[in-house]
Amino acid sequence: MGCSPITRKRENFIVVTSKPSKKKCSLKTENKENLGIRRSQTKNLKIKENDLEIKELIENKEIKTEENNGKISNTMGDVNDDKGKDKEKDNTEKIMNVKIITDENPFIRYEKISLLGRGNVSEVYKVYNKDNGKYRAMKIIDKLSPKYKPNLYNQIIKEISVLNSLDHFNILKNFEVYDAQNNLYIINQLCSPIELFEKLQGDKIFSELKTANIMKQIISAINFCRLKGIAHRDLRLEKILIDSQDDISNEIFNIKILNFINCEYFEKNKLTELIGMPYYIAPEVLKGSYTEKCDMWSCGVIMYTLLCGIPPFFSENDDEVIELVKIGKFNNNPHEMKNVSKEAKDLIKSLIKIDVDKRLSSEEALNHPWFKIMTEKIHGLNKSSNTKIQQIIENIKNFCPKKSLLYTFAYLIFNFSNKNETNELRIIFNEFDTDNDGRLNKKDFALGLSKVIPIGDAEKEVNRIFNYIDADNGGYIEFQEFLMATFDTKNILSSDNLRMCFKSFDIDNNGEIDIKEIEESLGKKLDINDWNDLLEIIKPSKYGSLNFDEFVKVMKLLLRND
Repeated sequence: MGCSPITRKRENFIVVTSKPSKKKCSLKTENKENLGIRRSQTKNLKIKENDLEIKELIENKEIKTEENNGKISNTMGDVNDDKGKDKEKDNTEKIMNVKIITDENPFIRYEKISLLGRGNVSEVYKVYNKDNGKYRAMKIIDKLSPKYKPNLYNQIIKEISVLNSLDHFNILKNFEVYDAQNNLYIINQLCSPIELFEKLQGDKIFSELKTANIMKQIISAINFCRLKGIAHRDLRLEKILIDSQDDISNEIFNIKILNFINCEYFEKNKLTELIGMPYYIAPEVLKGSYTEKCDMWSCGVIMYTLLCGIPPFFSENDDEVIELVKIGKFNNNPHEMKNVSKEAKDLIKSLIKIDVDKRLSSEEALNHPWFKIMTEKIHGLNKSSNTKIQQIIENIKNFCPKKSLLYTFAYLIFNFSNKNETNELRIIFNEFDTDNDGRLNKKDFALGLSKVIPIGDAEKEVNRIFNYIDADNGGYIEFQEFLMATFDTKNILSSDNLRMCFKSFDIDNNGEIDIKEIEESLGKKLDINDWNDLLEIIKPSKYGSLNFDEFVKVMKLLLRND
């Protein structure tokens, strides 16, 4: 039966329903304002009110831990939250790696540029960081709103904690959190506000090449989460953003996954909670007992939708969609897929599979023949040059920092580097990452470098680098660590970058920085012995602190670039 989706509100959220029509099913909606904030719920999907509330909040996000001012609170008990005094104890213990600034106005550092969007209790602005010259996204959450619940704070902070633990290029992460009496300010890296859903609306269907590029990024990110013991549980087109607006018209572009508000650590917790939207939810989730493979079902749904322009499970109402999901019934050979390869169709069938044991894992999906075929074509469009790899090798040879002070260099790269150079290194990282798990082991790294130097020399350099940056001796490095080892220090250690970095560290604005200020800015503890060793070499005018010229000497000494 043909159908044409329309949108309508139900209670405090928006659901997609369908109306009989002679037209073919499509993702098109009549009210563009509803894009990206559509909510589905029926009597079969008893999602908690709190979860729905949270889903309305989180739309924009990205990357690690940035500069900081003011007092930092690492435990929930230290936070000034009048509404959150009844926070659960076990949730408090899970809050890690989140810097919460409680005694500073964020607009001392950030300037509003333009409004990006509004939610039920929030607004998102493009803002300018006066210290480092970077543009960010600022979400302002109104804690005085009747729709703001006390336990919402906990769940937001937990999500940010998870995001800060996931160093993957395709996962949006957070910079800072400001907790004021009336508002919560969340600072995220800025990217395009264009959702994958909206992009598909314009294009109707995606080519196989474009779909492969997107799906590889999504599944690589989900595989990275799996390796960290995290299930996303709410993957959908509306929660995937295109990274850069400049890439909108390109066949190949980068994406960012957001909204980890419903994620869970599956190794420590039995997954039973009913989470998700009808189009994307896995059948075992409806039964109340499931694994992280629920995300792979959602990946199959997304892949099918990109190639067809319609969801695999679509009917006149949500109840009927749920019934179709329960039996896994969908058309794997629609007219829109007449030119799609048999390998792509096979991958979809292997993901949208009722039998969880037979459903592909994220690792297995990345090794599917379709990805092997399409990755060759993608690399052909994005292929790095041997000249760039040779430059990387020279950078690696000059890399010899103090282990415990690596974070200062990572901070410098992350906050002040040129995006084009970072993207070039990401392309090379992806080429080296032969098993597509979002990280490099020694073999991957050495094989990549062996394109321009003998394998023995490559292995020697890789072993040396791993001794510095593989902090937990896990046998692999992630993208941020790869950047530290391969970035051109001559570019990053410019006078302007160093001055902005120093200003960012100088929390009390007295023209000097000490180890406590650096630790607050990084959100990490440094080795006091390494710090004292550097002070002994530099011999600062005031022992224990550094002025700007002394800081420059430390950074160049740290990276052997003097």
